[in-house]
Amino acid sequence: GLGSAESTRIGLRLFCKSRDQEERMQKIEEEAEKKREEEDRKRRAARRAKENAAWEKRKERMRKDKEDYERMKQEWAKDRREYGGSMFDYDDVNEEECQCPRCRFGDRFSSSGGSFFFNIGGIPFRVRFDNYDSDEGSFFDEFDERWEEQLAEEKEEENRKQANVLGIEPEDDSRTIKLAYRKMALKFHPDKWKRDSQHGMSRKAAEDRFKVVQAAYDHMMSNFDD
Repeated sequence: GLGSAESTRIGLRLFCKSRDQEERMQKIEEEAEKKREEEDRKRRAARRAKENAAWEKRKERMRKDKEDYERMKQEWAKDRREYGGSMFDYDDVNEEECQCPRCRFGDRFSSSGGSFFFNIGGIPFRVRFDNYDSDEGSFFDEFDERWEEQLAEEKEEENRKQANVLGIEPEDDSRTIKLAYRKMALKFHPDKWKRDSQHGMSRKAAEDRFKVVQAAYDHMMSNFDD
């Protein structure tokens, strides 16, 4: 009777206390997870802003190089009309140095199979010397399209590289990326380091490896950021 009822009440109190404790712990963990995700997003946003600034700087440098080459071609066209001869036989006595394409641009200028190329950022653009007097606005065919293709190829290659660090596929979803990252973070995070860790790394080596892993995680997860 009474003993049984009292035992039931005690059992209920203990159950409720245990349940409340679990709920509090779950809430704490959820808040901690939200905080980690927000910190991750901020870190990725800063990284992405830095990368975008570097891309824009590189693109602007390429455009300036392109404009410089176009301007020089116009100058060569003018010289040819006035003095005749080939731009490869640039022999103006008023010039202290040769101004032909090879001398002016070095290894950015090349020729193959009778065609001439001007290299900007790893992209060889075919240039034409058959019509010096062309009124064409640009001597670099489809520059913007080629540039976008170059960016896409480089991004695809970087995705493969960073996915390989995490041991996943480039097309894996965010959940797979997070699971792979957490597994490796537990292995290499400096706070988890022990002298008898299975990876056998020093604390410094493990910390350096963790930075590589974290960078790979940030890169892959940035594909899912708005």
